[in-house]
Amino acid sequence: MACLSIERYLQQNGGSLRSVVEKSLEPGALVPTLCEHGCEIELRAVCPHGCRSVALLLMIAGYKWEDIDR
Repeated sequence: MACLSIERYLQQNGGSLRSVVEKSLEPGALVPTLCEHGCEIELRAVCPHGCRSVALLLMIAGYKWEDIDR
């Protein structure tokens, strides 16, 4: 599997978790995954390399909007 940790994802892609989550709020948006190949998918899908979206994993982990830094 080619999935990254959230920390590694942020190192490689810059930005913030808040910007990733905001992108997931757009209807029909493709959102980033923790895939080292830079895959983007629908929020609840899995990329061809077996990685889930960053936003979905944050939800599964129980993060709330106010927990995610800008």
